[in-house]
Amino acid sequence: MSRSLILSITTAISLLLMSNCLYAAKMTFNNLRDSSFDYIENGITVSGEGEIGFSRLEGHLDDSGTSYSNYLIFSMDNPFTAIQFDISHYVLNDHYAELGIVEGFLNGRLIASARLLPPIQSAKYTMTLPDTFTGLDTLRISISDYSHLMSNTFLLPEDPNFFEIPCNPCIHFSIDNITLEPSNSRPERTPAGPVSAPVPTPISRSPSTELAL
Repeated sequence: MSRSLILSITTAISLLLMSNCLYAAKMTFNNLRDSSFDYIENGITVSGEGEIGFSRLEGHLDDSGTSYSNYLIFSMDNPFTAIQFDISHYVLNDHYAELGIVEGFLNGRLIASARLLPPIQSAKYTMTLPDTFTGLDTLRISISDYSHLMSNTFLLPEDPNFFEIPCNPCIHFSIDNITLEPSNSRPERTPAGPVSAPVPTPISRSPSTELAL
């Protein structure tokens, strides 16, 4: 492969990545205050049932025992595509299968969902959401609840060394750089010539699950 062709491909990829960043909005929590139950940044609104994060740092979720929320709900004025967010400061071990779940809704109906399964030995990672998280009006990130295990030793109840001391919380994690792209943010393209009528294709829908706040 010639050097000029490699350069052209590299340039095209760079422009594509820049285009995605250009139209997307990002929440960094840089102006978040302590004891906040809601917050707005760059057109994105977040709220929860308790405190939503650490002052000027990041959003945070606990499964139990603290004043922090166990879910965060993100929205914008217009439908959007959820692109990605960062996860850090999580507590998880072999007995806890997952951190939580990410769900996308439109008009209260579940459109897309993805489990939060962090990689092994990673203090921070980026959760890139699949293409199904498009055309949403609400994104909900929820933490799994393991408080029923009630053990700060990270042992299962059948283990002979298990003793019941509430962990409060049993698991938790922080989130940052929530990136959403408004559906109307990109300029519409004008067709260069006559365009044939689209052929209808079957639509695969998720089970009818309503958003419970």
